[in-house]
Amino acid sequence: MVHGNAAMGRSLVFMRPPKRFLATSLIYLADRISWRYLSPRGAKRVGYVDGAVMMIRRAAFDAIGGFDHKFHFYCEDADFCLRLAHAGWEVVSMPSVSVIHARGGSSTKAEGYSDRLLRSLASAQRQLIKKHNPGWHLPLHRQLCILHARKMSLIYRLLRVLRLAPYEPRASMPALAFERWGHIWAELSD
Repeated sequence: MVHGNAAMGRSLVFMRPPKRFLATSLIYLADRISWRYLSPRGAKRVGYVDGAVMMIRRAAFDAIGGFDHKFHFYCEDADFCLRLAHAGWEVVSMPSVSVIHARGGSSTKAEGYSDRLLRSLASAQRQLIKKHNPGWHLPLHRQLCILHARKMSLIYRLLRVLRLAPYEPRASMPALAFERWGHIWAELSD
């Protein structure tokens, strides 16, 4: 996916079961590093595609009852893809296709990284995890989100302190957003 600012971004996620945690983590890391350069040009089976780039067969949409309206603003596409796969449909990505998407046009542009936006996102992720995973996933995910938020906040603060030209002017907002994101996940109950 090409965002409105011409930055390349992933429109898919490779979801793997947690059976072989270390092996799948290493494979996931390799996927994250190499997706742009080593992706095949044909259709590739994936676990999730971003809702902004979905093309859906009517029969598949009807077979699973469309989008779950309990997901108000976030994670509805991930839930949809998980239900498609569970019903036997394939979720595929076409790396040779480009789509321009103005990411954040309906949320971050209007209010930045507000507490309301971050709480809505955390709540939707929590709902998705509870719907599709065993009970032990949510406490683990919460801890991983808190650690990730602390790591990213630190990285953005360092970028600002080091005054790396491309990052310095915009580093404060994500640093604070990640800090709040960690606090929001810490407040959520399982």
